[in-house]
Amino acid sequence: MRLSLLPTHLLLLCLPLSALPTLPAPNTTLSLPPFPLPTPQIPTPFTIAPHPSPSLPLSPLSVSISAIALLSYIITKSPDGRLPQEIIIYNHPHYRDLTIVVTGKRLGERLLLEYFLWGMALIMDHMVRHKAFFDASYDLRWERNVVGVIQFLHGGSHRQLSAGNSSRFHVQDSDAADGDDGGRIKYEYTFGRDEEVMTSGDIAMASIAALLELASRPASQRWDTLAARFPRCSSYVLWRNRQVGSAAGLSREVLTDAVYAAAGFGLESGDYHPLSVVARWEGREVARGGYFEGPRG
Repeated sequence: MRLSLLPTHLLLLCLPLSALPTLPAPNTTLSLPPFPLPTPQIPTPFTIAPHPSPSLPLSPLSVSISAIALLSYIITKSPDGRLPQEIIIYNHPHYRDLTIVVTGKRLGERLLLEYFLWGMALIMDHMVRHKAFFDASYDLRWERNVVGVIQFLHGGSHRQLSAGNSSRFHVQDSDAADGDDGGRIKYEYTFGRDEEVMTSGDIAMASIAALLELASRPASQRWDTLAARFPRCSSYVLWRNRQVGSAAGLSREVLTDAVYAAAGFGLESGDYHPLSVVARWEGREVARGGYFEGPRG
C-alpha cells in the first residue's frame, strides 16, 4: 500500500489493513452521538456567486483534499478573527493541478475569518451537490455586497494577481501533540466494511462541518466530544477524548489534524465506507473517532 500523499505536518501511520489491530465496529466503539447533530450556522445574508469556466474541469479529489487542508490550517492561524494574510495563494504539495486563492474586498484588508469559513463551506456544497467541479471565481457577499473572493483555479494559474503583493504558503510542519512535548500523533485506520457506503462528497462535507464547528468555539476550548454534520447530509464526523485520567480534553489543533487525517486517508484510498480511527501519541491512545453514516431522513 502506498504512503499517504498528505502534507508532512501529519505523520500518518499508513499500514496495510491486515497489520492494524482489530477494532470494534465504528458505532459500537464510540456509541452514536445524540441526534440531531450540530450543523454549521451560516447566516442567510451571506451568499456566494459563482463565475465558472466549464471548459476547465477540476479534480474532485484535488478540490476536496485541498479545501480541507486549507481550512484546517487557517482556523488555527487566525487568532484575531481575520485571515493571517491579505492574499492567500494555496497549492497543496501533492495536488499541484489546483490553486486556491483568497482575497478581501479592499487592498490592505485581511478577510474576516467567518467570511472565509462560510464561503468555503458554501462553495464546496455547491460543487458537491451540482457536480460543478470547474475552474471558478466565487464572490463572497454579505447582504449582496461583495466582501471577498475565493478562486479555485486549474493548475498553477494565478490570474488577476500581482506577485508583488501576494503571499504563497503551504500547510507547514507542526507539532500535532496536545501539549508542549513536541510529539507526533500517529493514526490507525479501519474501514467499516459492513457499514453503508458513503460518497466522497459525504466525507468532504462532514469533515468541513466538523472544522466549522471547531472554529465556532473559542480557540482555547478543550473538547471531550466533537460531533458535526452538514445540513441535508446524514454523514457525520465524531471524535472522543480517550486520555485516561485527563479532564483537559482535546485541543483545536489536535482535532483539526485528526479530522484532516481521516478525510485525507479515506479520500485518497477511494474506499468510501465509514472510517474508524485511533489516534496515538507516543504509543498512548489520545482520541478515537472518524466519519460515519447516520440515520437518513
